[in-house]
Amino acid sequence: MIGSILGSLKELTIELIFLSLCISGSMVSGFSLFFGGEGDGDFDAHDVGHDGDDHDGHGPGLFSVKGLALLVTGFGAIGFIVQNYTGKVLVASVSGLLFGWVFALIGLTFIRFFVSHQASSHISSEDMIGAQGIITTSIPKNGQGEASLSVLGRQMNLIARTENGTPIEYGARVKVVRTEGGTVTVMRLTENEAA
Repeated sequence: MIGSILGSLKELTIELIFLSLCISGSMVSGFSLFFGGEGDGDFDAHDVGHDGDDHDGHGPGLFSVKGLALLVTGFGAIGFIVQNYTGKVLVASVSGLLFGWVFALIGLTFIRFFVSHQASSHISSEDMIGAQGIITTSIPKNGQGEASLSVLGRQMNLIARTENGTPIEYGARVKVVRTEGGTVTVMRLTENEAA
């Protein structure tokens, strides 16, 4: 009788350990995915000392916080299921470990896919050179106005001036020839360029 109760408690304890690992891994994964960033403390064994993402800059590695959390989630989930059906800790642990690695690799593949397809919000000065748009506030002689430009698919309104101080009226089509701080130097587009 007592042996049976102790055996049941042992089984229940082992199942609860696997279930706790699954829940903990899920919570860390969710927190890391929603609140983690480029430098959220992730690291890879081959990339210690860098910002935490893998060496090509397209997402976390297998030994990152996200990767390990996914591994623990998969280990706990399959470990719990196999332990519940077989009652064998070693079988449950090996199954959980194998599935945990597979689960982590699949999860990281999806994360890397989405990270690599995110648009960068950073626009450099070089990106602005050649950008076209229209004058939204006329540029007076030797003065400044405003231009609405399309840069990498984003609309931007910037302070604009001309290279030689010539005025450009509202609505004229222009292109950026130089940038300096938050100001762009523009020139009027010819009719052929504007078409």
